[in-house]
Parts: sequence; structure tokens; C-alpha cells
Amino acid sequence: MKKLLSIFILCLGCFGILGAQNIWRPLNLSSLLGVNAQGDMFCTNIDTYPSALMRSQDDGETWEPIFTESFGNFAIGNKGRIFLICDRIVNYSDDNGDTWQQTAPINEGSGYNVFNSMEMRSPLNDTLIGYTAPYLTWTLDGGATWDSTRIAFMEDHLEISDLLVNENGDVYISVWYFIWPNIGIYHSTLSDMRNWELVAFEDIGVKDMTFDPEGNIVCGVYFGGDFSGFEHVPGFYAFWANRVGVSDNGIVYKTDITMNGDAVLAYSLDHGEHFYNTVQNLPLSEPAPGGEDGFLSIGQDNHLYFFGNGQYWKSIPDANDIPSAFAFPSEWYYEIEWENGGITYQHLECVGDTTIGTKRPKIIVRSNTHYDRDRETEVTHEYVYEENNIVYWWNKDSQEFTTLYDLNAEVGDEWEIKVGTESLTMHVDAVESLDYEGKTYRMLRMSDAGDLFSGNIVCGIGHQTSFFPERLMNRGRDFRVEGLRCYWVEDALLYHNGDDDCDAIYDELHGVDENGPSAPSTGSGTTGTLSVYPNPANNVLFVQTLRATSLPTQTYRITNLMGQTLLQGCVTAETQQINIESLPEGIYFISVGDETLKFVKR
Repeated sequence: MKKLLSIFILCLGCFGILGAQNIWRPLNLSSLLGVNAQGDMFCTNIDTYPSALMRSQDDGETWEPIFTESFGNFAIGNKGRIFLICDRIVNYSDDNGDTWQQTAPINEGSGYNVFNSMEMRSPLNDTLIGYTAPYLTWTLDGGATWDSTRIAFMEDHLEISDLLVNENGDVYISVWYFIWPNIGIYHSTLSDMRNWELVAFEDIGVKDMTFDPEGNIVCGVYFGGDFSGFEHVPGFYAFWANRVGVSDNGIVYKTDITMNGDAVLAYSLDHGEHFYNTVQNLPLSEPAPGGEDGFLSIGQDNHLYFFGNGQYWKSIPDANDIPSAFAFPSEWYYEIEWENGGITYQHLECVGDTTIGTKRPKIIVRSNTHYDRDRETEVTHEYVYEENNIVYWWNKDSQEFTTLYDLNAEVGDEWEIKVGTESLTMHVDAVESLDYEGKTYRMLRMSDAGDLFSGNIVCGIGHQTSFFPERLMNRGRDFRVEGLRCYWVEDALLYHNGDDDCDAIYDELHGVDENGPSAPSTGSGTTGTLSVYPNPANNVLFVQTLRATSLPTQTYRITNLMGQTLLQGCVTAETQQINIESLPEGIYFISVGDETLKFVKR
């Protein structure tokens, strides 16, 4: 139940839809060598000699030694095999370190004998490549035989910064250093590895690179001549970054330094062309993205790992869901008055963000509960973003952003709002203050010639009559949005207008029953035609629709907060069971026909 707060919690952004929350959990470890797909962590015990390889299967709470001999570099292959170099021998384990086997000795005499310092990559369990510029050493038969080469074009001042191998046998190396020539990304194959072709970013020093889910190479550039800040050639993307991570669903992560010197986590949904900060300072004592402090990586379990303030941190949400964690669920409840005198509601909820052109708007789900219209709920998605105290709204008809609120405006100022193919000219009649529960808000008294959006706009809350110009959007229809009743941020009730019980309103809007159906309220105490349960759900979601028997080919679609379709199928019964085991934990929408409901996978 929501309780009225005596002190407001003001979030960043005018309407509380931008903000920050802690996504990091501190880890109890002194080093981090790798994380496998099951989330097991591996580190060295620096307090013993020789240093033991330690494994934790409970997020670093407890550790056990699984290899007690002296070893050099450590690697986890794409197929889960663990590798350790011990002088010229590679020890490997296929059961997570419980038992170990050894390869044949790596050949000597190639001019490269410092085996323990090799960085290793393994796309298949029988293939292992080690590198330290300018040498490569590899096996293609599980370590029975080895080969080595010195990369011919590499000069002594060049450095291999990273090496990638895919299952098709393509090998890529990135070359980085402070002196040209021959820096960029080069390609060869597992069957060759002596002849290399420059394939991307000539004369640009590439510091780090990784594959995205589609097989493109996404890389961070730390040094380059005329590098513009973002470069793209087919199959390759580059941007300024020291370390790069890409989640399972293609979100690109890096650390970023703000103008005041703070280190923040930044993410991109378009391969690095546009980055958006999570508005959360990373745990750094001093910003040092080029050193150990500032290390950022994505483990094979798809969580972010970060080193700062002398310790390691793990992201609490999966890397697929971190952008959604920074879209606080702000909610507005407005009343709808019908021509026949009936009262129902409009519910607005900020559920995430997306990309439109170069902008990063928030997604607001807008639900109008229809009165005396078969009790259906109309759901639309609106898109808004704030910049320099101006709130912009996406006009779907003209495919452009229009000014919705200019919160910098003074008395006598005007701005135009484009609604569909029409427009409103808003005039500022007065600028006043609204005192509420010990807080003072700036309030604009607005009017327009047709009295379509006249009313008060309160910075930090929204329009007190209707968030959007509903009277123009719904012109010719038999209802009007008449007033804001309740406003929540992060489940905290921050504004309450009138005598309505906002706790009861919230329970009505969020009717959740783990033992039975949950459906949108229609204001009459009965359910609509679509319901889902349990909510939250684990691996199975039940969808109940009264129209399934008359429409046997009706389809359902499950989307995430960014509008991406993750599951879809047919509803053929009034109560349909849907397997959602493949969905990560998070918030989702299910649409059947013209109805949409939100549910939680846990």
C-alpha cells in the first residue's frame, strides 16, 4: 500500500522519469580472472604461494581452491572449457575445475618462449590461440600439436590489444599503440594465421573489441588520427572507449567521464553511435579509466563486472535489463469524465526508454479505461524526453518531436504544441509557486484560444488537468480528461489532489493476485476481457481472455520495455498457458488483440 509522504523525494528530470539507482553489489575477492555462464567466479589467492586458482559459486561469499600449482594466464573458452598456462603446458578442465588434463608441451624455438604471459582465446574446445605481440601460438587439435608464428607486418613498437575468434574460423587482431603505421583491425583464418589483411579502421588504434550477438565487431578506440568519435564499416563499429562490453541482446556498455570528472556507466542501443549515461557515478575514488580502477567487463553470465575503490563490483540486474533499471516507474492517475456523467480513469506509467532518431525518449504507457464500451482499455505508447528544462513529445502523425512544456517560460511567453496535424499555441498567463507538503514547486498558469489545454503545469509533477492535450487528441469523442488525482515515483505517493484514496486507486490499478487472475480495473469492480496470472510469474504465465473461443486464431505478443517482441503465438482457449522460462527477470507487456497488460517475470 502506498502512504502519503510528508517529505517529497525529487528525482532528476522534471517529472521524475529520469533518475539513478544503485545497480552494483560489492564482491568479496581480491582479483577476478573470469566468470563462466553459470555465474561461477574465478580468482587467484594472492596470500599463498604458489597462488591457487580459487572458485566461488555463490557470488564471492565463499571460495575453494581448485588448482594449487603455479600458473600463468587463465581463460574460459566459448564452450566453457577452462585453461591455465603452466610454463609450456596448458592445463584444462571440462568440469568447471573439478578435474584437470594437460596438453602436450608447446614447441620451443619459435622465438617466442614467454608462454605464461600469453593471452588466450578458445572458440572451440579443441582450438586455443595465445598471443603476445608480435607472436601467436596455437593448437587446433586440443593441444596434441602446436604451431607458432611472428606476425610479419608488426613492428616492435606495435601491440596486439585484443584477439577474437569465431566458430567459423575467422581470426581478428586489433593493433594499438602511439606510433603509426599498421594499426587497425586485421583478419586471417584458423587455417592460415600467417597472412593478415587490414579490414577496418586503418590508422586508428583499437584498444578493445568484442563480438555482438549478430557477429559484428564492436570496438573501443583509445588512440587515432582523424577519428571522429564514431566510425562504421560493414561488420565493424568503433567509438571512443578504453573497455567495451556487449550484452546478449546487443546493448553496448562502456565507462564515460562527465564534464565534472565523474565516471559513469554509459550504454548504447545502436552499436555505439549514441551513448546514454545511466546518471549514476561509478564507485571510483578517482576517475582512472585507463588503469586498473575503471576496469569494466561482461562475464559469460551476462552481468557487468567493474573494479573501483579498490574492489570488484557485480551488476545486480542482468546486462540486458540495466537501461530499464534507470527508468523509474513514475505513474500518474487522472480522472476521465464521460458525457453521461460517469467517471473512469486514465493511467500513465513511465516504463523504460527507447531510441527515436538521435533522441533517447522515455516510454510512457497511456491507458484510458472506457466507460460503457464493453469495458475495454485503450493502451497507447507515448514518448517524451527533457532537454534544458523543455519537455518534448513525439508527434506520431508528423514523425517529429514537438514542445510539450517549456519550463523556462516567463509571463507572456508562448510555445506551439503540434497534435496530429493540428497545433495549439500555449500562452503563459502567470508564473506562481505551489506549496505542497513542505515543498515549493514552480507552476505555470497556461491558456490557449480554444481552452483545449488550459490549466496549470507544475514542474516536478506535470499538467494538473491532463498530461497530454487530450481534448485535442480526443476531439469528437465523448469523454474529457479532467484532472490529476495521484502521482507516484518508485511506488512512493508524491502528490495527492482531492479526497480520493490513492492507496485504493493504486491497488485498483495494480490489482495483483498470485493465486488468481489479474486484470485492469474498469472502474466498476469487474474485470475486463483480458487477464494474466500469476503476476509476478516464474516460468509459466496463464492468459485468460473471454474472446478466445470466438476468435480461435487470436494472437498474443510479449514485448520488453523497449518494445522488442520476444515471444508470440496463438491464443486458442479461454485460459492459455504460455511458457516464459526463456525470459530474463524483468517487466514485460503482453498484448492480445487491442488489449495490453503488464506482468513481471521473476
